[in-house]
Amino acid sequence: MRLQRLSQRTAPTAALHFPGLSPLAQRILAARGLSGPADSLTLDHLLPPDSLRGINEAASLLLSVIQQGGRILVVGDYDVDGATATALMVDCLGRHFGANIDFFIPNRFVHGYGLSPAIVADIAQSPDGIPDLLITVDNGIASNAGIRAAHALDIKVLVTDHHLPGDEPCIADVVVNPNQPDCAFPSKVACGCTVAFYVLSVLRQQSVEWVAEQGLPPVRLGDYLDLVALATVADVVPLDGNNRILVEQGLRRLRRGVARPGVLALLQAAGRDPRQLSSQDFGFVLGPRLNAAGRMDDMTVGVACLLTQDAEEAAELAALLEDHNQARKRVQSTMVDAAQQQLLSSVNNLALEEDQQLLVVWDEHWHEGVVGLVAGRLKERWHKPAIALCPSLEQSSHGLLYKGSARSIPGVHIRDLLAWVQAQHPDIMVRFGGHAMAAGLTLYADKLAAFQAALQDAMRAMVDPEVLVPELQHDGALTAAEISLLQAEELTQLGPWGQGCPVPLFVNRFQVHQHRWLGGKHLKLSVSIDGLLEPIDAIWFFCPWPPEQHPPSDIHLAYELSVNEFRGQRTVQLLIKTDIDAALF
Repeated sequence: MRLQRLSQRTAPTAALHFPGLSPLAQRILAARGLSGPADSLTLDHLLPPDSLRGINEAASLLLSVIQQGGRILVVGDYDVDGATATALMVDCLGRHFGANIDFFIPNRFVHGYGLSPAIVADIAQSPDGIPDLLITVDNGIASNAGIRAAHALDIKVLVTDHHLPGDEPCIADVVVNPNQPDCAFPSKVACGCTVAFYVLSVLRQQSVEWVAEQGLPPVRLGDYLDLVALATVADVVPLDGNNRILVEQGLRRLRRGVARPGVLALLQAAGRDPRQLSSQDFGFVLGPRLNAAGRMDDMTVGVACLLTQDAEEAAELAALLEDHNQARKRVQSTMVDAAQQQLLSSVNNLALEEDQQLLVVWDEHWHEGVVGLVAGRLKERWHKPAIALCPSLEQSSHGLLYKGSARSIPGVHIRDLLAWVQAQHPDIMVRFGGHAMAAGLTLYADKLAAFQAALQDAMRAMVDPEVLVPELQHDGALTAAEISLLQAEELTQLGPWGQGCPVPLFVNRFQVHQHRWLGGKHLKLSVSIDGLLEPIDAIWFFCPWPPEQHPPSDIHLAYELSVNEFRGQRTVQLLIKTDIDAALF
């Protein structure tokens, strides 16, 4: 393994002062460039929608179609962002505007991603008839072929998306996307559900009198913040100031038990108390359970869970999603093991470290819905961009196709790499799309080896090799006085934490007093430093050491300070992330 860089986050010289916070908390906030603690993350600080290009036209189009009694169909996506955005649009337009509205979620294994001509053909054959308006959420910016097919049937198309546009300008009737050209909206990292939320906020402004005249219930967009918060964290978009507000406000509602029955049912199925919810639970508890529907079967189940207002039905749907998630875990474990064996058996470790700057694996038996998770695990283990592929069900006159997902690391824009390959070798890929950290692609099976070689060329041409050296950023060492329940609770309340706004990570040397393994995977330690009155607990989930290994008596750890609640008792606990001495070799 190459040397891992260890660097401490530092606060600006003129750090901000937040009254009532400990010196440690103030340093943490300043080092992340945050303007204040969670208490300051109020909705009146949200960015106004005015600078979102096309948003007024989008609201006008929606209101016109609704007033004319036209039929609206939302075309979503099969991930959390797409499912939440679909539920948001359908519920809000139907409940508060009386819209004639339904939704269509593409099947990952049949339709692929985005609004395609095949989807439009399926929609046209529906017994419900041809809709007057299609609204895409979390997709559509690069779906001109599907938009043309819709226009040929006299269907108007409103695209709401956040992905990077393709080379060809989007031809939809109206486009709302902070990443489209000439859009001045400051938050370029809004997720798809947030874009939909903003469209609905302008529609509310434009329709106040009409809604009142119709006797419809007032539009309460705050009721949907649980969906927006879930989408923001689960889609791993950076938590800039605007996104932090949305996540914090969604968390507050959930902690009060004010949320959609489906979200509460998913938490109950996972054994989580909403009152103790953190932003990380969106990504590690709720997100995987909802995503499992789109990975293993059909995300329509996930959207139904988010839409239902019946607690009993929500519990049944959440149980079904939990079953899908358990199945996903089993498949994922098998595939990840096979992928890692494939890498280690095909090349020696030196070649893996030096020659393969980007990892590419494929297998004819892999599950299409799980390849993205495999790529993510490989990326985490080797700190290199990774792509996992499997056979596609799509038919081609040129032979078998492979479909895959890419996951990247900071400093490597994976979509730009794929664009480089496409420009240099236009005969390899059928299509691709995505953004800096994740992408999807389809290519010809007989070009797999050529694709792998072309990606290595792209990495050498476009990427500084230094970004492939892992860097562990931390917030320094804690004193014995700072390793306390009071301090852990304060840091928890500073959140929300997430992409681009990481959980505080500390480094200290500890003396190890006791250890034991939990389930053969998790290592529980009792540790201390000078000044602590008594040892404290530390846990290392999925510790990479073999169970027969004994930890050293003196250990250098990177860890998070957390609160452990057990049988009504709250204590401070360290969440171990790595053994620094083992990582730096």
